[in-house]
Amino acid sequence: MRKLRCHIGLALALCIPSMAWSQGAAAGAAVAAPTGAASSGARIEAAAPYIDRVINEKEAAEEPKAAMGEQGPEPRGRRSFSAIYSLSNGDYSNGAGHREQGAEFRGQRETQDYGVFDYIASGYAAHDSAAADSSFGSTLGSKTAGQRLTLSQTRFALNGTQVMDNALGAVYTQGSPLLSRSFRTSLVSSPVLGLSSRVYDNSGTEFNFASGRIGQFSGSTASGFGATQGEMTGVGLQRRIDGQWALGGQAWVVKGAAGVADHTSVGLVGDYASADGVRRLQLRGIADDRGRAALWFDGEQHAPTLLHHYGVFRFDKDVAWADYPVAGGQQGVYWRADGRGLGQGYSMGAEYTESNFQHDASQAVVRSASAFGTVNQRIDRLSSVGGTLNLRMTQTLAAANAVDTPNTNVNHLDGVVFASRQTALGASRLQFNYGASLAGGGDRSQGVQLDQELGKLGLAATLAYADEYADATGRTQRATAALLFRGTSFGDAFLSGNLNVYQQRSATQGTENGTQAAASLRWQLGRSWSAQSSLSWRRTHTSTLSTLGNAASDEKLLMVTLRYDTVGGIPYYASNTTGPTASARIEGTVFFDENADGARQAAEKPAVGVTVVLDNVYRAVTDANGRYEFSPIGPGTHRLTLQVDRVPLPWGLLDDAPRAIEAPVRGAAQVPFALTRLNQ
Repeated sequence: MRKLRCHIGLALALCIPSMAWSQGAAAGAAVAAPTGAASSGARIEAAAPYIDRVINEKEAAEEPKAAMGEQGPEPRGRRSFSAIYSLSNGDYSNGAGHREQGAEFRGQRETQDYGVFDYIASGYAAHDSAAADSSFGSTLGSKTAGQRLTLSQTRFALNGTQVMDNALGAVYTQGSPLLSRSFRTSLVSSPVLGLSSRVYDNSGTEFNFASGRIGQFSGSTASGFGATQGEMTGVGLQRRIDGQWALGGQAWVVKGAAGVADHTSVGLVGDYASADGVRRLQLRGIADDRGRAALWFDGEQHAPTLLHHYGVFRFDKDVAWADYPVAGGQQGVYWRADGRGLGQGYSMGAEYTESNFQHDASQAVVRSASAFGTVNQRIDRLSSVGGTLNLRMTQTLAAANAVDTPNTNVNHLDGVVFASRQTALGASRLQFNYGASLAGGGDRSQGVQLDQELGKLGLAATLAYADEYADATGRTQRATAALLFRGTSFGDAFLSGNLNVYQQRSATQGTENGTQAAASLRWQLGRSWSAQSSLSWRRTHTSTLSTLGNAASDEKLLMVTLRYDTVGGIPYYASNTTGPTASARIEGTVFFDENADGARQAAEKPAVGVTVVLDNVYRAVTDANGRYEFSPIGPGTHRLTLQVDRVPLPWGLLDDAPRAIEAPVRGAAQVPFALTRLNQ
């Protein structure tokens, strides 16, 4: 029986490190392999229902060895490493070409108390060969190269509620998410060669900082970073005031950037959400030190059957934000509604915009209004129909200083109707589209498209025809046929591909024939190695160029990738962990309190073999010194209970209710249990 108890205890100790973490008492704390159990002798066991079964003595003796593995148990802390080599080679029929090769190394290491560390080191070298004929492809031979190094630390716990992310090297910048991301407008900024930091918590409060040289990522085989011109520094803060209100702000200082004058810009945002979640209102504004500004309002309303989005906006011309000039000189209003019913989905909306509302004499004033509606109705389990209707009206007023430039009005209506049905072959979809100018004459278009899936064969086919007319270019007809092979496996290899052919006839450009084919092969070369290759070929033949003695233009592109990936270690934290990614521990002693003062005296004896329960799930048994320990556990509030069923009478606890304990980040909570005589 003693051998069986030891076997069960060892098996539980090996299983516990893979359990999920929890950050609060409500979810319970997941207990990993006890770092201090070897010295204290305490055992941590997960409470589980008893299952009566027959134990094979031989299997019971071999199972611990199998669980440990030949090299012993995996270390704590998830770690991964990837090495990737890629080669890309493109050739054009005129002798031009592009060849690029790159290598990338990525690694990640999860720590118990200091978050997750990542690094990316990559670089590429490219060479463009000169073209003998400048009609296609590159015309100048050149060599380019790029490198990137990024070190980052994520989910580093500052305290019990706040977490920090840090990055050094070539890093992305985003600013305050509450300010930069809205339903209709996004404010962007370039990456920098420098550093960034973000401090945040689960309530929505966040502080961000970024500074460095402005640049851009480049490369197709591996990531490289090139500093372009100028420097940029940004700092921002957003805070959730309560369950309904949030405020935020962001500031940028830009110097020496290409295409943007030196400036300082500031943005503010206010966010309100009703207590019932039906309404959300957001007001945002930015201004720069040159007196230019932008202001926009976004609203969201949940109705019984529709979700409404609406807003108004006004952007001064050339208002600056970070190193990007905002597309300014525009004002307008918009509304959109989306809904779903029984077997149907529908959307509708309208928008009005006016550019150059400040009436710059050198630019035209453009006013446009649009409206749309779309619906998708399921007929039965296998069939559905739907369509979309769009109306666009545009008025262009010539610039004040333009000579003999007329004002224009363009009103255009276009629509699409479709029907789909699931058949024995697969899904079929037939679509018709038509568009025309409402003023008569002018541009018009019509077309038809058939899509057919052949699910059992892993194929999908498309046939399409379009007929368009424009006053400037005349009539253009285009026919297309495409075949997509979704792929199939051959052992450890997976093959996919596609084929596309088209013919286009134009009144001004003649006839153009084109063919494009591509294939991709992925191959798993054992446990850690894999390879992927893709080959594409495109040919274009135009009748007008052929009459001038030009042959068809070809383009061939080959890309090969070889990679090595390895992952090991037992995670400290579950993927859905919220709160700090740092450990804590709870420890203490259980002793016989002879004088009932609550403190252990040198002569007072320890209570050996007493069970302490954490969050009503995990157990630790006191050692020869009466000590117990739960480590590592998630920081936050936990509950401890002492099981006194094995404590000899008349000893016990005056209050055996669970104790609420706050476990500090990277620290220990000391919780002693003093047993007193209940008959005194």
